[in-house]
Amino acid sequence: MGERIRRINARDHRKLAIDREQLSPPRMPKESDSDLAVRYPNLNAWVFGGGWIVIGQDHGGGSFARALDEGGQAWEGKRNYRRLEEVLKAIDQGIADWLKENG
Repeated sequence: MGERIRRINARDHRKLAIDREQLSPPRMPKESDSDLAVRYPNLNAWVFGGGWIVIGQDHGGGSFARALDEGGQAWEGKRNYRRLEEVLKAIDQGIADWLKENG
């Protein structure tokens, strides 16, 4: 099966663009937050700090999960995982390792 690509027009692109100055600074999760924010604090800080993640099969045979930011790919996981929980743990640890090395 071929890869499906959705093209967006200029108006949609402007809607998707996020001004980094408008983003709230990342904060540490509290017990009252969702279980995901508490269980994966590095992932939480990453996505609310301007980064993003990609999870899912890559038809090109690459990684199942990646963490990216404006500078490009910060972390790349394995090709296969058994459970979503395993993927989220790997992303959280990968982001933690990347932050240690790159501040």
